Order: sequence, then structure tokens, then C-alpha cells
Amino acid sequence: MLANQGDQQKAAKYFKYALKLDPNSVPASFGLGKSLHVVTNNANAAIPHYQKCIEKDPQHYKAYCQLGMIYLEKMELDKAAENLKKCLAINPKHVLGLVAMGNLLFETGHSQHAAKYHQQALKYNPKDVQANIGMGNALYDLEEAEKAISYYQDALKFDDNIADVHYNLGNALYLMKKVDESIIHYKRAIKLNPAKSESYYNFGNALCVKQEYDAAIDNYKKAIELDSYNAPAFYNLGNAYYMLG
Repeated sequence: MLANQGDQQKAAKYFKYALKLDPNSVPASFGLGKSLHVVTNNANAAIPHYQKCIEKDPQHYKAYCQLGMIYLEKMELDKAAENLKKCLAINPKHVLGLVAMGNLLFETGHSQHAAKYHQQALKYNPKDVQANIGMGNALYDLEEAEKAISYYQDALKFDDNIADVHYNLGNALYLMKKVDESIIHYKRAIKLNPAKSESYYNFGNALCVKQEYDAAIDNYKKAIELDSYNAPAFYNLGNAYYMLG
């Protein structure tokens, strides 16, 4: 696996050179697409290379998958669905394709169906981080917070540095009235991503439950500093001051 953007730039350079020598090289086109997506942070630069892969090899399910994920990223959901369906028609066991389809269904409000795809992905790879996250998100959306917790915890076993997973796990624990545990994950979420207003807001709510109003006030203020349109934070800030008398 390539370690950083510098390595990706080098990879793109050599993939381009390979294509000069052999313009019909499917592996080089696919590699260049993936590298360009990382190097330029512009999905549009990668699309023609994946399309070329499919033109040369119509069974290239990985290229369909990458296109599906790009269109999902761009919120072009019909195109995303079309490409992911083609990917899974060719290889129904492709974990990345199953996860991407699950994420697409979640984005379109079909959490029950999304859970089925993530569950299928976990059948083939129980350690897949994104499948565990997707399953947790779907279950949380289905108001099954207790079940969601175990999937978020599994995701963090494999990668403890994902701010949104700590944030979501904090929310699920809070709903299960495990406030002390939720606070641990809100703190971790804030450490990993200090720019997320919602993390401070929910941290403040947990602190209010513990009647630690001064600390809650500090977090509500930070939430408002990051998002001046966070109306619940203004209300709860006022409420925290009220509780202090």
C-alpha cells in the first residue's frame, strides 16, 4: 500500500510512463486512476482512466466499483447505482462494492437494505473497517443503538483514529444512558477533529446530564464558535446558565 501523497505522485508518474509504452495497458490505466484521485483530490481526473479500463475489459469490476464510489462522492446517485450494480453483477463477493452499495442505500434513506449489504461484506471480511462503520450507521438510523455500538467498537479495534466513528459511538452510548462512556468518545472525536461543532455540542449535553454545567457551557460556546447557526447549542447554553442560577 502506498504510504503518502508523495508516493502516490511517484506512482502516477510511472503509471503514465507505462501507458506511453503501452497505451492499452488496463492495469496502468486503473493504477493511474487511483493515484490521480489521491494526488489531485479531484475525482474527475480519475474517471476517464476507469472508463478506459472498462472499454478494454468490460469485466473489470474494480473499475466499475471505483466509478460508483466517485459518483457517490459527487452525489450523482443514479450513476453511482448503475456502476455499483455492474460491479456486483460481475463479482457479488467484492467487499468494497458491497460497502459502497450499502453506503449508497444509506444516503438514499434505505437503511434496512443498506444493513444487508454491509452484513454481506462482513461475511467475506469481518475486519473491514468501512463495513463495520456502515453497519453501525445503518443500525443507529434504525434506532438500534445497542447493536450499532458493537459495530462501531469493532471498527475502532482496527482503526482507532476515525473521528466520526468516535462521535457516532458517543451518540449511541449516550442514547443507551452510558454517559461516562460517551464522554470518552466525544473527547477522542474532538481530539481527532477539533473543527466539528456537533462533537462539542453533544459533549456539552453529556456534561449537563452529569450536572457539570461550567464545562458544558465551555463546550456549547465552542460549538457556537464553529457554527453560529447551531440553534440547539444557543438554547442549551442558555439552559446551562439557567441551571447555574
